[in-house]
Amino acid sequence: MVRTAGTFKVALFVTNDLELLKERWAQPTPPTFPAIYSAELGDELHAVIVFAGCAADSSGYCRVVSRFAITAPDGAVHPFDIEYTVFAGKAPPPGQLRISDYAHTFGITNGPRGEYTVSATVDDQVSETRLNVAAPLVLQ
Repeated sequence: MVRTAGTFKVALFVTNDLELLKERWAQPTPPTFPAIYSAELGDELHAVIVFAGCAADSSGYCRVVSRFAITAPDGAVHPFDIEYTVFAGKAPPPGQLRISDYAHTFGITNGPRGEYTVSATVDDQVSETRLNVAAPLVLQ
């Protein structure tokens, strides 16, 4: 699901094939994301942010960061205490979609089967705008 605040737009995708996602992203036509909604215990997964409309500072640069968490079927929230740089550089043209420079790689190695939620808090540090995004993930 895409979240917006003004021109800042953010979405979160979970994939088990980061290289395929990057390969498709590099194509000249709009990409088809190899997003997944279910996984097996121990699968290597990657949470990726797609965004548009970050604010530029006086030098024309924007900085977007994120923090991830997983919510288990029992409601327990497991945050990852790492701030990821989604993007730091010359602000993309308005409306241009960008994929995060880094993906959060994780796996669920123990825990109950059921519906999890992968979430991210994404901050545009120039405009001081915060958006929360999430993606469902069923552990089979």
